[in-house]
Amino acid sequence: MPVRKGSRLLSKSTIAIVGGTGRMGRILVKMLQPSGAKISVCSRNPARASILIRKLGVQVRSQYDVEDADIVVASMPIEKTVKECKRLLKRMKPRSLLVDVASVKTGIVDRILPHVTENVEYLSLHPLFGPDTDSFKGENILAIDLRAGALAATPIQRLPERVTGRPFLDLQEEMENRR
Repeated sequence: MPVRKGSRLLSKSTIAIVGGTGRMGRILVKMLQPSGAKISVCSRNPARASILIRKLGVQVRSQYDVEDADIVVASMPIEKTVKECKRLLKRMKPRSLLVDVASVKTGIVDRILPHVTENVEYLSLHPLFGPDTDSFKGENILAIDLRAGALAATPIQRLPERVTGRPFLDLQEEMENRR
């Protein structure tokens, strides 16, 4: 559902989690479910994904079926992140948001950012916890807002605080405060 800039609500958004059958992907599904957004898991093997995801109550799609998503979350092994994000960006609609959750930023964001078009937002997250985490309470998530917009700036930024009890750690803000 297209929503005008500045008025997007996470609860009315469509979120596609690419790589959602992995441990971190399943954590992200659980983290985003309370938002009320329509969540889909995109997988190379939708039949296998259906078995894993059925109990979470989300839709399963093929790996690159992201054309109608307001938010596309890339949750895959680091060595695949750049290549897969480039493919996803070619399929994303205008005024959507790409979120990567790669734990390493050097060599990732600098190779993805040149492929992010002017009409797509880009937020890079680094969960400061592993996929074996049982609870999000008290956990930190580092955020690097690379191409800001309505989706990256407001509802996504507030989500971790509702789930973990802690806000995103904004790396850009921290660096500016140290100057």
